[in-house]
Amino acid sequence: MAGRLRILVAEDDRDMLELTRTILGQTDEVDIADHPAPALRLIAAREYDLLITDLNICHACDGLLLAGAMRALHPRARTVLVTGNPDFTRALHAMQSSLDLIVLKPVEIDLLRGIPRMAPVPPGGAAPRYPGKATVAEVLAAHRAEIIAAWMKLVRADPVLGALPLDDAERLDHVAHLLDALAGIQPDPEDERAAAEEHGRTRRGQNYRVAWVAAEVSYLRRAAVEMVINNLLELDLGQLPFGLFDLHTRLDTDLLHALLAFGLVSG
Repeated sequence: MAGRLRILVAEDDRDMLELTRTILGQTDEVDIADHPAPALRLIAAREYDLLITDLNICHACDGLLLAGAMRALHPRARTVLVTGNPDFTRALHAMQSSLDLIVLKPVEIDLLRGIPRMAPVPPGGAAPRYPGKATVAEVLAAHRAEIIAAWMKLVRADPVLGALPLDDAERLDHVAHLLDALAGIQPDPEDERAAAEEHGRTRRGQNYRVAWVAAEVSYLRRAAVEMVINNLLELDLGQLPFGLFDLHTRLDTDLLHALLAFGLVSG
């Protein structure tokens, strides 16, 4: 492939980010981002030939969000996912519609140097084929019971939360209502906000600390995202970036409402 390429590299490891820019910058034009937000802004503002992104940047699977955005806005660009997790036996086939290559860490220098010159998507090539039709919300709804069970397992395993003298119903409290809102089972935003606020008030009555409330929401995020990863074959990957963005944004908003109602965070 002749000519200088425009490459975007997204990675939260600053050393790896600078090394990649140095190596690829010898032959191509390289932009870097250490957070998904500036990476998305760059994807929206500039034309790119290649995206190289870590799988997990700030949250689990941020790299898939960026890959989906790149494929949606720049369908002829190539996308390379870098990950330290080789266990993608079910997900590999699903991700092929938005990724051109998956590279396991640690990345060898010679491989990194050769990535920009790998074969491009041929002009006029077939559009990406998505293995499924479901949205993130629909996957969450279909696997609601499994997500709740996974969340409960994480909470019980926490050395602090697991030691609290609460039964399962008290632990679950309004977390199930928050999940239902994320899954579209209870789509009214006011109901979602009310559930988050009541969760904060209830946890205060149970003598929780603010950090414990935040930890519970973090575990819900983890259980939900892992369920999405485990069911990528069900998803329309073209909608995956927007579904993950909505999931993270709403969980952050729910946590804020819970902490405001808890009384130790001012509005």
